[in-house]
Amino acid sequence: MQADWFYRLATTASLVAGSAWMFLGSILAFGIWLALGPVLHWSDLWNLIPTSLLTWTTWILVILIQNSQTRHEAALQRKLDELIRSIDKADNRLIGLEKQPLPET
Repeated sequence: MQADWFYRLATTASLVAGSAWMFLGSILAFGIWLALGPVLHWSDLWNLIPTSLLTWTTWILVILIQNSQTRHEAALQRKLDELIRSIDKADNRLIGLEKQPLPET
């Protein structure tokens, strides 16, 4: 089971990253960066800093999004398995089917 601190961090980060405030903050940061271009004479440093920040931010967000999707998929699968168990006429062999190897074609 994953650490509780990572679960809280991933959940909070997902909520924050998907908010309208984050979008507005991103637009504001872009505007500030663009306005600093002439001040910094369109230097390599002016270009390098946001490029590096965006690369690392993207990498971290991909990990957090994958974690969130994995948790949601696992919860959905458990709910579906419970529905199969609760229906008398359902084929219980379908429970846990996602863990079985794919059939050869």
